[in-house]
Amino acid sequence: MNQQGLIRSGNLDVGMVLTASDVGYPNTSEHLTKILQSFNDKQILGCLSLINRRQYSENFSVVEKVLKKCFCSPILHTQIDVKGLAGRFIFNRQSTLHLLSESVCLANPHSKRDMTQVDARNDLARSYLIANELLESVDSVGQGGSETDLDSALAERKREVLIGTIPYLEYSVHSHPSRSTTELMVRSYELCRRFEKASSNIDVSVIFRNATGLTLREYYTLIWLVVGAYLLPSSSGFLDEGSLFVDPKSNPSLTPLYDRLLPYLCLSMDELASKAGATSSLPNEFRLWRQYPLVKISERQVVCVDIGFLLDKLETGVVWVIRNELEKRKKGSGQRVFALWGEVFAEYAASILKRGIKAQIPAVEKCLISPKYALQKSDECTDIAIVGNDALVLLECKASILTTKAKFSGDFSIFCEELKRKVVEEKGITQLWKAIQHLGHKNKKVRREVEGIDISKVKKIYPVLVLADHTFSAPCMNWFLDSEFQRVAKGNVLKKGLEIMPLTVLSIANLEQLEPWLTDTPFSIHLESWLTLFKQDDLLGFSKYTYILHKETPRENRFMVETFNQIKDETEKYLSTLGVDINGERAI
Repeated sequence: MNQQGLIRSGNLDVGMVLTASDVGYPNTSEHLTKILQSFNDKQILGCLSLINRRQYSENFSVVEKVLKKCFCSPILHTQIDVKGLAGRFIFNRQSTLHLLSESVCLANPHSKRDMTQVDARNDLARSYLIANELLESVDSVGQGGSETDLDSALAERKREVLIGTIPYLEYSVHSHPSRSTTELMVRSYELCRRFEKASSNIDVSVIFRNATGLTLREYYTLIWLVVGAYLLPSSSGFLDEGSLFVDPKSNPSLTPLYDRLLPYLCLSMDELASKAGATSSLPNEFRLWRQYPLVKISERQVVCVDIGFLLDKLETGVVWVIRNELEKRKKGSGQRVFALWGEVFAEYAASILKRGIKAQIPAVEKCLISPKYALQKSDECTDIAIVGNDALVLLECKASILTTKAKFSGDFSIFCEELKRKVVEEKGITQLWKAIQHLGHKNKKVRREVEGIDISKVKKIYPVLVLADHTFSAPCMNWFLDSEFQRVAKGNVLKKGLEIMPLTVLSIANLEQLEPWLTDTPFSIHLESWLTLFKQDDLLGFSKYTYILHKETPRENRFMVETFNQIKDETEKYLSTLGVDINGERAI
């Protein structure tokens, strides 16, 4: 499986990878081992981290061209041109993470080989070509799948595309890294703020501080400082090591805070080898870097090997720390944290829609949050309902994250089982269909009313899932989950004249990206336009629709920009209370 199909999915810089076999180079793991054993451990870790950082903070296509010029020999350039392979990618986050993991175990701490040497640079390019091939070869498809159309060769191919492209989607890099980073930082800020406010029976701040020794403010400030440092463009050469490290001892006021943070996110060089050897993981899982995205080279040098995994610590790291702390105190109590996080996630998704719809001119839709049935006030119809003139959008929001085994095993039956449990059966799709039945049942005596929804005026109902895990943006994911929706929705129980549209699957990022266009176009019209696109090509994910909007009529998400600036101002003010001169620190 290569990345070619992913270009369909929207605003991601992906394409076909270039492998060792493509250019006639040796392509086995033994050849890769031999190359990595020749490198110095600190230098190869630093070099790979710099490549990863550049791909995050700058234009991906431009960085790829510079990397090819920097690391590829004239012979390799000739091979690429002669074989018509120009335009394929060599350097990518997925292979970088693989090489980082392998280097930890194989690189030589006593090696004198230097990356300023041409042959060393050429060998690094060769290692990428081999890694690209090895990672492609682990993609496989197990038995099982949707209960509909099991014997269809086309359906089987779609399942293959779905399970095979997940790793590439997971580790692809956005076309606009600064914008995607801004979105993630603002989302993390909003979710954490709402989480603290909502946790009346779980004192989030106290539990987090007991577990880490840090307040939530301190935790977020330090991560923002590190992320900000790595997103600043280098003023020197492409592989400028001076811009690689964060110094945890640069300011006496911050050093004690870094000393508390680093044990949770950082390993020393000595610890890396033992951890890597003891960590059993799937080929594309990279559990080591997910847990420890920072590496301590020396007392004054901390390197971030992967900004994406560090940013993940902003969004979900707090929840996991609190969950684990509660589990230590009382077995099973940590599940309350996930339930609360799910409520907060739904509230955040609702705030996006509410903001956009409130700004509509003219106002043609209204947003109902957690609408209840009239005679059963404790019974929620759905998480969000958007009511238009003759259209009704029903949304269920799920904060569930798919396990790494489901994502990366390559076995569709494992993936399908978890997807059904977390998205189909646990509320999700099942809840959407129940809501549709209750509202529009053909038997008026069975029908249930919700204040603000007049079902007699509704001609179309649009069922929508909003999901936290960006894996749900994968090609064919919408097709598969809509197939499950159609399976659940069998049977004619609805009143005449009521059309139920296909299921739309949104990631939370899709919803954020759509917000600027809600002010002048009803949400239901966007869904109608998307479904027209989906009907033409059901491999697509909703990211393709938002990509088209941004490309054709670019708009700024004012809430994102204003909130990001607010975070920056609050961080600077907080640092000033610690006596930290923000001008002396690399910050957001």
